[in-house]
Amino acid sequence: RTGVTPHTSTSTAFLPRIIGGGTGLQSSATESDAKTAAACVAISGENLALLSPRGREAIQSLIENDATIGAQTHVFSDWPSAGTDDELKIKLSEQIADLNESYPGGLKAYLSKARTLLKESADGVNPFTEYEALIPEGENLRYEETKEGNMSFGEAEDLGLENIGDAAFVLVAGGLGERLGYSGIKLSLETDLCTNQSYLEEYVRYIQALQHSVLSKSGKSVQIPLAIMTSGDTDEQTRVLLKKNSNFG
Repeated sequence: RTGVTPHTSTSTAFLPRIIGGGTGLQSSATESDAKTAAACVAISGENLALLSPRGREAIQSLIENDATIGAQTHVFSDWPSAGTDDELKIKLSEQIADLNESYPGGLKAYLSKARTLLKESADGVNPFTEYEALIPEGENLRYEETKEGNMSFGEAEDLGLENIGDAAFVLVAGGLGERLGYSGIKLSLETDLCTNQSYLEEYVRYIQALQHSVLSKSGKSVQIPLAIMTSGDTDEQTRVLLKKNSNFG
């Protein structure tokens, strides 16, 4: 593809070390850089000038690392001229920068690992060949009394209630209900149509039932902690749900 030569008034200090064919971007790249960059799609200087320093650096890194592969050109090729969709260009470059900073080794390491895993999968490589799958014995609990040495369900429950005061519940709630066709958080989904009880309320009521069981059997009052792990997508709505229902008691 042919890049767009930046205006002479545009500083070239920030331009990535890439060139397009013929009239593409040019910089003080070494001959080795130029050979690598020849396979890249040039982005016009005007478009690059729109991006933040970290955004430009991330785009440059992506282009250079993809030079001999060409698997990521859909991300940075065919950008419209400056003045068209500029906000989207800036947003894209910032997202790429975020990804580059959040993954150990950056996007270069992520893409390299992805290519390796995909190739191994295509070649039928099994990473677990040296391991043997075994079915654990586990516990076979029965409601009725069992042979000596084996624990019944009732005995296991009693043992659990004795120690429940030292336990805590953690509810993972970082995702939305999009796959379920629901626009809210999954914690607010109704568990049935009779009571309209939300999933979070049912979870809380279960913990409260355990507390009541301990009190009725041992006379001991316990308060079992509940921790809810949220995300940027669910935190505010989760807090609103709890506040609206007075934390479900």
